[in-house]
Amino acid sequence: MTNLKNVDANLLTPSGVPYGVKHVGNKPRVNAMPYMWDIAEGNIANHWIARTFGHNSNVGTSLETVAHAGGLLNRLAAAQAVIVSCESAADSAGSAGAQSIMLSYLNASYSPKTTEVPTAGGSYVITTATDIFRINGARVSAVGADRQNAGEITIASAAGGNIIGTIAEGEGVDHTAAWTVPAGTTLYITAFTGSEDSSKGTEISFYMRTETGPWLSQLEGNLIDTFVWFNPSAPFVIPAKTEIEIRAKSNLGGADVTAGFEGWFEE
Repeated sequence: MTNLKNVDANLLTPSGVPYGVKHVGNKPRVNAMPYMWDIAEGNIANHWIARTFGHNSNVGTSLETVAHAGGLLNRLAAAQAVIVSCESAADSAGSAGAQSIMLSYLNASYSPKTTEVPTAGGSYVITTATDIFRINGARVSAVGADRQNAGEITIASAAGGNIIGTIAEGEGVDHTAAWTVPAGTTLYITAFTGSEDSSKGTEISFYMRTETGPWLSQLEGNLIDTFVWFNPSAPFVIPAKTEIEIRAKSNLGGADVTAGFEGWFEE
């Protein structure tokens, strides 16, 4: 019997050229561990998890963004400073509530940046950052003894005061179902979620537009008193500088709707 110990074996193409197997940390990527788990653990360079969730408790009979503010999401026409307003006096520096807010945003070149904004309970603060073009997230970044924001916190354009994000009382995070793909990256969406909890019957639609293109509805579904988690058979591939948004409209008006997506983006 031939002893195969210490045999140097290779995988070959049909033409006899050796090739490797894609792996992460010496684990075959295709079956040892789900791809997104490796991304979440930071094992794949220049890959990041993307996840957005929105809530609109009063969807009307016309299309609205799934977001606390209602109506269609306002978008800034040019890079600028924004206004962070706090409803409660308890959301201020040294208070028991939210003491600062972290904004994740893109500048006019669609490069990702962050800025931390101190709160001013019962009033507003204009950001020192003046290059904010698209908001990709907002969260409470420092708190006092209550460990949560005491009241609603809104983010609005400095020119015109149009609301572009809302952190509801006690939630700590802006729940707006919209996101913009940073420059130099590609977004892969692997799952969508949606729910309706008011017996109104609601159409939920996934929209996207490229930097210079029109809004296009890419996916639609109708829900009533249910929650769905949809995994497409292959990821949606979304190029850099594309804006995405989940919208809804109710058959009867006054629908309570949530929606979101998850996936990853990479350079």
